[in-house]
Order: sequence, then C-alpha cells, then structure tokens
Amino acid sequence: MLCAAPVAEYLLQFARHLIYSTAPPPAQIAAIDAALSVVRRGDALRQRLWDNIASFRRGAAALGFALSPSDTAIQPLVIGDNLRTLQLAQRLRERGVWLTAIRPPTVPPGGARLRITLTAAHLADDIDTLLEALSDANQQHA
Repeated sequence: MLCAAPVAEYLLQFARHLIYSTAPPPAQIAAIDAALSVVRRGDALRQRLWDNIASFRRGAAALGFALSPSDTAIQPLVIGDNLRTLQLAQRLRERGVWLTAIRPPTVPPGGARLRITLTAAHLADDIDTLLEALSDANQQHA
C-alpha cells in the first residue's frame, strides 16, 4: 500500500486528471527520455560543476569572504545587513553579475545573504568575473 485509505480516497475524488488518464502524453515521455540521456552522459558536466564550486570557494576565501558551508551549486554569502546586501546585489548587477539578495523572513534576522548559483555552463572566466565584481562591490561599500 502506497498511502492510507483516506489519502487514496481523497486523490480519487480530487485528482481527476489521474482518473481519466491512462498514460503520460508522448511529449512528456520524450522529455523524460531526453533528460535521462543527459543524466547518463553527464559525468563531465557534473565534474565541471564541482570544479566551478571549488574554484569559487577558493577564490572567495582568498578575498576574505566567509561562505556558509555548502557543497551544492548554491553558495550563500552571508552579509548580515539587509541594506548592505541589497546594495551589493545592485552593484553586482551593474557589473553584469546577476544574483539574488535573500533577506528575512526567508532567512533569520541578521542573516541577509547573496545567493550565488553556479552551473556547469559557467566558464573559469565567469567565476573570475564574479569574484572580481564581488571584491570591487565590497570595497566600494567599505
């Protein structure tokens, strides 16, 4: 049994798209097949992502930035102050670096941060540009 009887009854009554559909549409199957092909062939992409994360973390540490622990593509740079976080995000956008300022209530008070998201599509030059822009924006604010 995958769920309790009341949950099954609820789904039966309110998830009509499941009742009247016997199979996923062909386009959805094609999309899933394509996604699985990318996953199967993706070792090089995964490695490039890990390399980008490591490169960014090394560079940020060398610049004196204290990053929160994260081995994921999302690298939180805690700034603390809401206004300063917004100002840094704006200065970075002016340099062509797009990242998000995250503030309370999404994070605890005093935990405002820049959410830096890295991908396998980023090149080493992109990481260098990000680090340079972070350093410049931080120095302008000091």
